[in-house]
Amino acid sequence: MSKNVNEQEKSGKVVTKYDLKKQKKAEAKAKEARSLAIWRAIGILFVIAIVALIAYFPIRNVYRAKKTVFTVGNYAVSQVEYDYYYNATKDNYLTSYASILSYMGISADSDFSTVAYSDNLTFADYFQKLAVEQLQQNAGLKDKMAAEGFTCDATEYYNDAIEQCKAAAKEADVTLKDYIKASFGSYATAKNIKPVIEEAYVISQYIEKAQEELTPSDEDIEAYYKDNKEKYDVVSYYMTTVTAALPTEPTELADELPIYGEDGVYSPSQAEIDAAMAEAKANAEFIMPSLAEDGSLHEDENADTVAYAIKSWLFDSSRAKDDEEIIEGSNMYYLVKFVGRHRADEVTVDARIIITDTDNGAEIMAEYEAGGANLDSFLAANDKYSTGTAEGALYEGIQPSQFIDEMNEWFVAAGRKEGDVASFYEENGGYTYVVYYVGQGAELWAVNAKAEMLNTIMEDYLKEVAEGQTISDPDGFIVYLQAEAVVVEPADVAAEQ
Repeated sequence: MSKNVNEQEKSGKVVTKYDLKKQKKAEAKAKEARSLAIWRAIGILFVIAIVALIAYFPIRNVYRAKKTVFTVGNYAVSQVEYDYYYNATKDNYLTSYASILSYMGISADSDFSTVAYSDNLTFADYFQKLAVEQLQQNAGLKDKMAAEGFTCDATEYYNDAIEQCKAAAKEADVTLKDYIKASFGSYATAKNIKPVIEEAYVISQYIEKAQEELTPSDEDIEAYYKDNKEKYDVVSYYMTTVTAALPTEPTELADELPIYGEDGVYSPSQAEIDAAMAEAKANAEFIMPSLAEDGSLHEDENADTVAYAIKSWLFDSSRAKDDEEIIEGSNMYYLVKFVGRHRADEVTVDARIIITDTDNGAEIMAEYEAGGANLDSFLAANDKYSTGTAEGALYEGIQPSQFIDEMNEWFVAAGRKEGDVASFYEENGGYTYVVYYVGQGAELWAVNAKAEMLNTIMEDYLKEVAEGQTISDPDGFIVYLQAEAVVVEPADVAAEQ
């Protein structure tokens, strides 16, 4: 995993932002994510990702902005609201797949209406589909909020978001008006986007409430572990390999007509392969008694890191200490001696972390100490400097191995106690981490099991919420629905007709 602590955030990633000089996009983008990551509870990032200012047509009026373009359930969707969600889902997709966009034949500034996503859909159609599905989910959540009388004040959140937009617009040397349009859609203004942002925030708070209520208990997690031990157990074992010495030229066991590849490499006959494997097997049997002395010790490996050929054997529930086996692989044999199996009981860490994309750790530490060197002064420094999005800079269930070596050593050092503070700089990426130690977290297996359970629970919950939220689109605004309705006939059927 990346050593960047931003991976601990629900959003999962550092996002890009408008930068005319295209410098340090990913790092700088995190500054806006704090105010605009409305959907981080379910992994949907509301980010501003402006690659280039768009030249919009001058026709801007209140009627078009507020006009209902389609309805979802009992709720009318305006042009401004639709644009907001379209841009959010598009930017999230581009951020998530930034490293492989070129292989898809697209870039952040592509005309997505001209690039195919599937047989029937363009990328623009696909982004529209994501946005509409999000709006269906919102409609279901709003029904539930209305039934429960749930509400909360989003004024401060909106004001903070606009302040972030102002700062970003100033940095990009554009007007706030143009920045908002390029971020949220051509009909967006600071005024008409307010109810959309505030409603999205309220919905996100309701989702967090639902998530807290649906979080599995310790008993549920333990039961889940018992049914899925292979996912959360680790094994230790000795192993070495013996590779068959396949001939590179024909032998007496070769086929009557030897086969050579286009590169001139000889392809052994089956008889030659069998003979080489038999010799390798004999060598493996000779080596096996000394495996514990001469083989490599593999400690605490999970099922994902174990070689596929030996995984089933190692994770067999009947496996006992000192069991050993010679297992055939591809033109080789694995010699394996079992040591033991247990849950991944590495203890995680809870910590508050100020994250910046510059080397300013000394400055932050000085301000922390000048403010009283306590939690309040740390949180004040976090509010001023951090690009992270975690509430109160708190990250729970952190795996120490995810950080740079100096941080790993600091986390597990003897005598580490709550309130200890230190600063670290990661040259690879240019990140500064100022860390306030909170304490040990849950065991790794429990953290991972809980996360997987909660993810499944929330997926099912949100899917159920969206069900029954029908779409009414009399004007044919939603293009992807029309595209998906087109049946692509197989070539042979079309030819017959």
